[in-house]
Amino acid sequence: MRRCHTNVHPQTQHRWQWERHRYCSSSTNAAVILFSSCFLLWAHHSVTVSGFLPANNIPRAIIAIRSASHYSPSKASNTVEDIMCNEDNGSSKKSRYSKRHQLRQKQQQRNNNSNQRYHQTNPSEVDQVHAWLLQSTSLILGEELTLELVNGGVDTGFTSPGRINKECNNQQKLTSHFSSDREFILNAESVMRAWCRWISRCSNGGGSVNLSLDDDAIRCTVINAAKVVDAILNRVIVIDERRACEGGEEDTMGVVEWETKLVELTNVAIGIDAWTNSKNSCEGVSRAEGWLHFLQRRLGGDDISSKGYDSRLSDNVLKLYEESYRGVIKACIRGRERKYLGKAIGLLEDLRVQHQNPSLPDSSQARLYPATQTYNLVLYGLATVNLAWKMRNELKQNAERAETILHEMIAFQQRGAHYVCGPDSNTFRQVVTAWTKSGSNVAAENARRIFDRMISQFPVLNPDISTFNALMTLYLKLGKTEEALALFDLINSMHESGRSDITPDVYSVNLMLKAMTKRPPHSLEDMEAVEEVLENLSQPDKQSYNIVLDAWGKSQLREAATRAESLLDCMERKCRHDPNVAPDGYSFTSTINAIERSRHHTERGSWAEKVFRRMKEMHSQGLVEEPTTPVYNALINTLISSEESGSLERAEALFLEMQTANLTNTRTFNTMIKCYAMFERSRGDGEIASFSRPRKAERLLDEMEISYYSKGMTTAISPDKYSYTTVISAYGRSNTQRKAAKAYAILQRMIDSYQEGNSAAKPGTFAFNAVLNACAHTRFPEERLEAFTILCSTLILQRDWAKPDHTTYGTFFQACSRLLPTDETRKWRVVEAVFNSCVKEGQCGQMVVRNLKNVASPELYDAMVGRFLTDDGL
Repeated sequence: MRRCHTNVHPQTQHRWQWERHRYCSSSTNAAVILFSSCFLLWAHHSVTVSGFLPANNIPRAIIAIRSASHYSPSKASNTVEDIMCNEDNGSSKKSRYSKRHQLRQKQQQRNNNSNQRYHQTNPSEVDQVHAWLLQSTSLILGEELTLELVNGGVDTGFTSPGRINKECNNQQKLTSHFSSDREFILNAESVMRAWCRWISRCSNGGGSVNLSLDDDAIRCTVINAAKVVDAILNRVIVIDERRACEGGEEDTMGVVEWETKLVELTNVAIGIDAWTNSKNSCEGVSRAEGWLHFLQRRLGGDDISSKGYDSRLSDNVLKLYEESYRGVIKACIRGRERKYLGKAIGLLEDLRVQHQNPSLPDSSQARLYPATQTYNLVLYGLATVNLAWKMRNELKQNAERAETILHEMIAFQQRGAHYVCGPDSNTFRQVVTAWTKSGSNVAAENARRIFDRMISQFPVLNPDISTFNALMTLYLKLGKTEEALALFDLINSMHESGRSDITPDVYSVNLMLKAMTKRPPHSLEDMEAVEEVLENLSQPDKQSYNIVLDAWGKSQLREAATRAESLLDCMERKCRHDPNVAPDGYSFTSTINAIERSRHHTERGSWAEKVFRRMKEMHSQGLVEEPTTPVYNALINTLISSEESGSLERAEALFLEMQTANLTNTRTFNTMIKCYAMFERSRGDGEIASFSRPRKAERLLDEMEISYYSKGMTTAISPDKYSYTTVISAYGRSNTQRKAAKAYAILQRMIDSYQEGNSAAKPGTFAFNAVLNACAHTRFPEERLEAFTILCSTLILQRDWAKPDHTTYGTFFQACSRLLPTDETRKWRVVEAVFNSCVKEGQCGQMVVRNLKNVASPELYDAMVGRFLTDDGL
C-alpha cells in the first residue's frame, strides 16, 4: 500500500502504521483493507489527511476521507490533544477532561457555522459517504441484507437461537471476505463505530452539523442505522457460537481478547440504541435492554473470575460490563419520560445489589459497582424528567431520591480508595437542580444546604457555574433578590481567592442584572446603577440589554421611554460589529411598552410608530429580524391608548397587515376588542362623548371562535375569558338596544365554549359583573323588566361558577335602583335577601352600602344597616 500523510502528529502517524500492519498481515483483498482503515480513522476522529490509498486507488475512498475531515474539524485537534494528554503521565484524569472540555467549548461554535455552510454547498459528498458506508457494510452482511436494513425492510431485533443455527449453516458465506475471526471482528467494529458517528452527525448529536434533515428523516436514519449495527453484532454472535462449538482457530483471537471485544461491540450497539430512543422511538430502550440481557446471560450468575480469566482482565471486563448498564441507563434517561426513569433507577439498583453481594471478597477485581458517571446519569434523569406541574409532589420525591443517592455515593467513597463512585461536581449540580425544579416550599433551603455541603466538605471540587445559575434562578423565581445577589458575590470572591475555574458566565451576569432590576422601588438612581453595571460588562449579549430595557419599560419613571430608546440606539451601534448584541423582537417590544406607559407624552402613538419603522429599516439592512407578533401587539396597544387623532384607524390598518401576514394571535384580537370596548368622556361635563363599538368587538370574537372550532388547540387564535369578558363590557358601555340580553348571550357562549373543552374560557367573577353592569346601564324604559330578569338570573348563575365579590353586590343594588320603581314591594324583598347573603359572605363594602342607600327606603336601610353602624361608620 502507498501512504501519504499531511501534517500528521508523530503519535498519530505511528497509530496509522500499526493499523496498516494489523490489517495487511492477512490475505484480505485491498478493498477491505481500505474500508477498514478509513473507518477506523473516521470513527476515531483522526486528523485531516490527503490520502491513505492502495495502489489501484478507489474514488469513493478519497471522497470519504475528504468528507470525514470536513465533518468535524474540531475533532481533529481534539485527537492530537488526547494523545498528548495520554502521553503525559503526570497529568490527572480531571485535568485531561478539563482540557478537552475547554477545547470543545472554544471550537464548537466556530466550526458549526463553517460546517453548516460547507454541507449546504456540498450535499453530494454526504450522499457519497453514505454510499461508502453501505458498500463497506455489505462486506460484513451481504449486499441484499444491507439494502433491506437501510430501507427499513428488516427488523433485526435480538438474535434468537433458531436464527443463530440457521446462520451457522451458512458460515462460509458469512466470512468469505475475511481470512480469520480476528479480521472479521475488527472490521465489524470499524463499521459499527462508523455508523455511530454517521447518525450522530446526521442528528447533530456529536457537536457537528445537521445535514438539513427534518425530524422524520432523522428518526428514520437513526433507526435504520441501529438495525444495521444490531445485524452486524448478530453476525459476530454467530461466529461466537461457532467458536464455542468447534473451538477457535490457531491464528484467531484468544478467549480473553475475544470476550473483551464482544462486550465492547455490545456496548456500541447499546450506545446506538440510546440514540434511537432520543429520537422519540420506543424501540431504543427495548433493544438496549435486549443486548444487556444477552451480556447478563453470558457474564452474569457467577463472578467473572469463575470463567478462568486473570484478575487484570476480570477487572477490565467488569468495567466494560458496567458501561453496558450505563448505556442502557442512558437510553432510558434520553427518553425523558416517567416510565423510562423508573427503568433507569431499577438498573442502578441491580448494579448496587451485585456490588453488595456478600459472597464476593471486598476487592475491585471481583465486584461490579456503578461508576460516578452512572450515578450522575440517574441523577440527571431525576432532575430533568418531564412531569406535569400538577405532579409536583412526585417532583419533590425525585429530589429527595436524588439526595439519597448523593448520600450513598459519599458513603461509598468513605469506605476505601478503590471505589470509583464518589461524587463529583456534576453530582452535586444534578441534586441541586432536582431541588430547584421540585416546586417544593423547602426547595431553596434544601438546594442551598446541598450546595453549602459541597463547598465545606469537598474543597477539592469546584462548583460548576451552572450550579450557581440554578440556585440564582430559583431565588429570583421566589423573589429572593438579595440572596441571588449574595450568591453572585460569592462567585466573584471564590474566583478572586484563586479558584480560577469558578468564573461567572453571561447567564450568571444576566441573572445578576435581573436581580438588580427586581429590587423595589425602581427609582432613577437604581436604574442608573443597573445601566452602569451593563456598560462595564466586557461581553454583554442581547439578553443583558433586554433585561435592562424591560426594567425601564416597567419602571413607570418619567424618563423611562427616553432612556429605553437610548439603550436601543446603543444596541444598534454595537450590532454592526457584534451580532450577539443585535436587538430582537423583545428589545423593540420593551421599548414600545415603555413609550406606552409614558402617559404624560401626548404623541406616544407616533413615537412608537417611529420605533417600529426603525425596526423595519434595520431588517432591510439584515441587522435584525422582521417585526414579530409581540412587536405589532405592543404598537397596536400604544396606538389605542394614545389620544392622537386617527390612532384607531392606524391600529386597524396594522391589524389588517398582521392578518395578511398571518401574524395575529389571541392577544392581537384581545387588544383590538379592548379598543372597541373603550368609550370617551368629554373633558367638560364628564358626559360620554363616544360609546363603545360592541358589534365590531363581537365580530372579532366570532372570528376567534371560528378559528378555534375549525382548528382546535393547534390554532394561535382561540378565545379566552378576557375575550368574552371584554365583549360583554363593550355591550355594557354602549348605547345599543337590549344590551343586557346581548351581554347575557355572550356569557352563555362563554360557558358553552368552556364546557366544550376550551379551558381558557372558564367564566370568572369579572364576566358576571360585566353582565350585571350591562343590566344596570339599560337606557330604554321598555327594556327594564327584561334587564331585571337577566340581573337576577345572572346572580343566581354566578354562584355555580365564581364567588361574588363586593363589586357584584354593589352593581346589583345599583341596577335595582335604576330598573325597579321606588315603591315596588318585591323590590324590598329582593334587596333584603341579597343584602343578607352579602353580609353572610363578608362582601359588605363601601360600594355596597352606598348603592344600598340609593335603592332602599330610609326605614329599610336603617333596619338592615343600622345594626352594623358604629360611631366611626360601617
